[in-house]
Amino acid sequence: MNTEKSAPSRLRTATGQGANLAVIVLGFGLCRAWIVACLAIPTIHRTVYGTNWLYLTMGALAALFVAFATHATVGKSERFHEHVAESTFGLLLASSLAIPASLVLDSLLLAFVGFMTGGIAAGMLQVLWGERFSTHETTFVTIASALAAIVTALCLACSEEVVRIIGYAAFPLCSFLLLTIECKRNRISWRTGRSLDEIDGPAYSERIAAEAEGFEGLPSIPNETGKLVAKLMASVAIFSFLVRMFDSVPASGIDPFGAIGGSSLFALVVVGFALVATAMVMNERFDVTRVYRVAVPIMVLGCVVLAVFFEVNSAIAILLIGIGYEFFDVLVWILFASMSRTHRDGAGYIYGLGVASMFFGMAAGLLAGDLAHTLISSGALQLTMIAMASIISLVFTGFMLFPEGMMSKLSPLRPGTKKQRKASPDSEARTTEEKAPTSEQRPLEERCSDVARDCGLTPREGEVLILLAKGRTVPVIARDLQIAKGTARTHTERIYRKLDVHKQQELIDKVENA
Repeated sequence: MNTEKSAPSRLRTATGQGANLAVIVLGFGLCRAWIVACLAIPTIHRTVYGTNWLYLTMGALAALFVAFATHATVGKSERFHEHVAESTFGLLLASSLAIPASLVLDSLLLAFVGFMTGGIAAGMLQVLWGERFSTHETTFVTIASALAAIVTALCLACSEEVVRIIGYAAFPLCSFLLLTIECKRNRISWRTGRSLDEIDGPAYSERIAAEAEGFEGLPSIPNETGKLVAKLMASVAIFSFLVRMFDSVPASGIDPFGAIGGSSLFALVVVGFALVATAMVMNERFDVTRVYRVAVPIMVLGCVVLAVFFEVNSAIAILLIGIGYEFFDVLVWILFASMSRTHRDGAGYIYGLGVASMFFGMAAGLLAGDLAHTLISSGALQLTMIAMASIISLVFTGFMLFPEGMMSKLSPLRPGTKKQRKASPDSEARTTEEKAPTSEQRPLEERCSDVARDCGLTPREGEVLILLAKGRTVPVIARDLQIAKGTARTHTERIYRKLDVHKQQELIDKVENA
C-alpha cells in the first residue's frame, strides 16, 4: 500500500503536472492558432477567395472518418491509430511547406495543396490533442483549455508578416512536436496511443485480448446514450454556425479592440482568464454547468445588441457573441474529455464527432455569412431578422435541444460524488441504502461496486478495484486474477484516471467514503 508522499515527492508531482500543463497549453494553443491563420489564406490568394469553408469541410470529414473508424476498431488493434498519427504528421509537414512556398512563389497550386492538406490535418490533429486531454481530470482540462485560448490569441495578435513567416510553417510542426513530448512525458506511444510499458512488456497480445473482453461491459455510445450525444453534437454545430456567420458579416463602427487583434481575439483572452481564475478558486467545487449558464445568455445578449446597435457599432455585439461561444467551446471540450473516460469508444470517437460537428458548423456559418452579407448589401435582408432568428436558435438549443440537465447524464462533474448519485435514476434506492448501514459497516465489495458503477468501470476494472482497495500491489493483482503484469498495470492506470485519484491511498479513501 502506498503511504503519504513526502514534501519533495509532492513537489515533484506538482512540478510534473505543471510541465504537462505547459506542454498541452502551448501545443493546443499553437494548433488552434494555425487553424485560424490557415482560414485567412483565401484572403491572401484572392483567386481562391471564399473557399475557407472548404478547408473546414475537409477537416470535418477527416475527423468524422477517424471517429467511425475508431468505433469500428475499438479494443481490436492499434494499427488504425498508427495510421492516423503518421498521416497527421505527413499532412502537417506537407501543409507547412506548401503554404509558405506559395506565398513566396505566388503559386496558386501550392496554396491549394497546402490549404487542402492543412484542412485534413487540422481535423486529425485536434482529435489527437483530444486524446491527451481525456487523460486528465476536469479541473486540469478546464485550465488547459482556457490557457490555450489565451495562447491562440497571443499568436494571432502578432503582425501579419510574423504569422506568414512563422505561423504557417512553425505552428503546426511545433504543435505536433509538443504532442509527442506530452506522450513521452507520460510514457505513451504517440503512434499507438498505448503505454510504452505495455508495448515493451510481456504478454502484449494477452493484454489486448483482456482489454477487448473488458470493453464488453462498458456502455457503447450508439446504444446507450446515442440520442444525448447527437443532441450535444447538434448544439456544437449550431453554436459554431452562429459565431462564424456573424464573423463573416462586416462590422460597423470602430473596433475598440482593434489594436490587440480585434473583438474575436479579445474574447479569447477574456474567457481564458475568467475560467482559469474560476477553476483555481473553486477547485473541486468547480461546476461545468455554470459555464453553460453563462455561455447561452451572453450569446443571446450579443444578438440583441447586434440587432439594435449594428448600424452604430457592432464590435461590442461581436465581442459578446465571441465570449459566449468561447465559454461553450471550453465546456464541450471538458464534456468530451469526461465522456471519453467513461465510454468504450474512447477519445478518438468522441473528439472525432465533436471536431466534425464544430468544423461542419463553422463551414456552414461562413457560407451563410457571405450570403447574408450579399443580401444585406442589396437591401433584400435586414440584419435584425438574422439576429432574431439567431436568438430563437440559441433559446431552442439551450432549453429544448441540449438543456443544462443533460450534462450530468453525459458527464458527471465529480465521478462518484454525492451530487452524481443523487442525479442517477436509482437515487431513491441509494438514499434508502444510505439510511441503513454506515460506509464503515458496509462490505468492501459493495462499496467498490458503487464506485465502479458511478465511475463507469468495466467488469474487469471492478475486480481490480476491489484488490486495490484491499491494498494489493500490481504483481499481486496480476497473480490473483491470472493476468499479465502489464495488463494489471493498465487496468490500475485506467481506474486511477476514472476515479480522479493519483495514488492508492486516495483510492482507498474514496472507496471508504462511498
